[in-house]
Amino acid sequence: MVVVMAGHSPSLSSSSSSRTHIPKRLHSLNYIRPKASSPSCFTSFVSHTFRGHGKVTFLKKNRTFLRGSSSAYSASAVTSPSSSSSSSSSSSSSSALPPLLPVIPNASSAKAKSALVLFTINDLRVHDHAGLRVACQVCTSDVHTAFVFDTHKLACMSARDVRALHSAVENLAGDLKQKLNATLHVAVGETAQFLADFPKEFDVVVAHTDPVHYEHDRRAVASFPNALWSDGLGPLDRASLASVSTDYREYVSSAGYEALVPAADTPQPAPDKLPSSSSTTPNETCMPTVDEVLAAWRDARQHLPGDVDEGSEIWLSEPIAGTAHALQLLKDAVELSSSSFQAKHLPLTLPASGGQPREHVAMARVLAAKALNRAEPITRVLQTQLAFGTISAREVRAALRAPIERELVPLLSWDESLATLEASVQQVEANEWHRRLAWHDLLQDSTGSTSRVKVHYWKWHGFYVRYTTIEPEAGRQSSSSAPVVCVHGFGASARQWDDLMEELATKGHTCYAVDLIGFGHAQKPPISYTQYLWEQLVCDFVKQVVCQPSYLAGNSIGGYTAMSAAASLGKKTCVGVILLNSAGRLITREEEAAERASRGGRTLAVAMAEDGADILEPLKPPPSWLLTAGGRALFAYLQPNIARICRQVYPNNPDAVDDSLTKNILRDSNDPGAVNVLTSGAKLPTPITKNELMEGYGGRVLVATGMNDPLGGGQAAKRYGMYLEVASEENGSLVRVPLEAGHCPHDEAPQEVAEAIHSFIRKVC
Repeated sequence: MVVVMAGHSPSLSSSSSSRTHIPKRLHSLNYIRPKASSPSCFTSFVSHTFRGHGKVTFLKKNRTFLRGSSSAYSASAVTSPSSSSSSSSSSSSSSALPPLLPVIPNASSAKAKSALVLFTINDLRVHDHAGLRVACQVCTSDVHTAFVFDTHKLACMSARDVRALHSAVENLAGDLKQKLNATLHVAVGETAQFLADFPKEFDVVVAHTDPVHYEHDRRAVASFPNALWSDGLGPLDRASLASVSTDYREYVSSAGYEALVPAADTPQPAPDKLPSSSSTTPNETCMPTVDEVLAAWRDARQHLPGDVDEGSEIWLSEPIAGTAHALQLLKDAVELSSSSFQAKHLPLTLPASGGQPREHVAMARVLAAKALNRAEPITRVLQTQLAFGTISAREVRAALRAPIERELVPLLSWDESLATLEASVQQVEANEWHRRLAWHDLLQDSTGSTSRVKVHYWKWHGFYVRYTTIEPEAGRQSSSSAPVVCVHGFGASARQWDDLMEELATKGHTCYAVDLIGFGHAQKPPISYTQYLWEQLVCDFVKQVVCQPSYLAGNSIGGYTAMSAAASLGKKTCVGVILLNSAGRLITREEEAAERASRGGRTLAVAMAEDGADILEPLKPPPSWLLTAGGRALFAYLQPNIARICRQVYPNNPDAVDDSLTKNILRDSNDPGAVNVLTSGAKLPTPITKNELMEGYGGRVLVATGMNDPLGGGQAAKRYGMYLEVASEENGSLVRVPLEAGHCPHDEAPQEVAEAIHSFIRKVC
């Protein structure tokens, strides 16, 4: 097989987004067109899940792989409705969400002769793999295996994750060769074109998908008989998924805990062998190098200005993935003490080379204080492996639970290690809850929503993050092509921006709103939350999902996060900032000068990069049990009073506090891990002042303030005036707009805020 791919061609079908481009084939030798019309195929699917492990060998010989240039490719082309065609396609097809185990109708009388098992970025194993196992059970001739470094999916990843993905695919190729004597066909480019040019015959494509990439995966295999399946702890039932509550507590009490984690659902072994009609020895896998995959990743992100920044690798664990590595990590998690596991797999100190990411510095402070959450080390280390599917959630859960179940009298022998394992099991189960929640949201959005604001999901460091989008109607696009990215405040979510986004869309603006990790429908893992973690999420969201220069808008802590992200991104990528009753320290010029003098004339950002955690005040948090107890007590007070508290901060239009707002806040607060997020304030490091952030950003800023904000002691007017300490209205770098509203003007007075933003954008343009 010799194939060279380059350039672009039009979309494969009318259902594809107009912003999606397919590499044009220049040369193709010895290709056999697949039998797309075969009557025997996988056409339906039910739920199940399977896993993988094994020894790894990297096999590489002649350079025969597909290479696709994707310089014009947009990551949001298929993860968000960026065109009318993609939007309509999404709404018409998402109702058929995939369960988990591929099944052939009438399997007793007719079987598919051959199948192509297409591995994706979430199922990179041979053990406990539903698609591989079922294909081997029902196919009588050949089962081929393939993986595509799809440029759409690469564009939605960080450089760290691309490196980890490459190592996982290398290891998968070795496992297939060693365990099943099979060749993994590997390509870089577009999946749809790869399938069209695949050099072997097949009757059906069996492919894994997930809530993040479902629409893309569905379109990629649409030209062929196919069976999509999705991995998890247990089966998904579409009917119950649509009807059962999205509130975690209500779900468990009504459907029962067994519906989330079936007791009898155990990992399955790898097939003994793959069916093959050929007696010849399979070819060795031809892998692109990691540099070649990174080159395709950079090509996919060239629509961002300047050099593509590889991003801060803030997760601390190594960018390595693969079944053998995952099994060793899992073995260490079970056998080592909590402190020994953390010391081995998470660095305690950072190299003093300068330029350290602020989240690294903040985490070094937490590590030095031995203040990690109980399940944090295992979560941080294993989440990448779970996200890539190099090991299954069921296998991880079973291994972590084994030492607990061996204790005949757990209460008498309970120790910190067992408590850590139990907390880690709960996190694996929380992953399953959010997987189901994501599928529910997509199903609801496609079948039961009348809103023009659409729901999507993205994975950040392996965790589900919800975001919403809206496009202007045809012919009403603004002269500014830069979208508005909205960041919510503490306790709120992306849905609080719906009304403003609809108002902005009528004025021609594309809008995004993202749930910060720990809020909304985003996962709430047991990690240490800091302002720099949220800053990095917003930066990565712009780079990996929006994929073009943008305006950043934020309310409350979301305003501070937006300003921080803008300073990190720079004014070429963040073309303007919109602050709506923003949190964060804003001080006088004299106070700012005095603070810098105490650091040798340096800003706090520079001092953190140069001195690391030594520049920050040491962390001395309360005991974890006390934090948890305090968080639960605070929730017990807040949850029954959500509506009353919200009306207080919506003083001019309390009717805007509707059932949807209060139910969303209550639902989000019942998610697994929500209490830990609430108590994260005890670990927050010294914040960088807004003076420093605005100076470092250097771009244009709109300050639209609800002047009747009761929070902060009624000091909204004073804070509004203090922005003149940082920037000047005379040179256009600062625009201020007073509003008759409270703390959340974007939701209380969306029309007025939309007009202020629209006017600001016109001035920037």
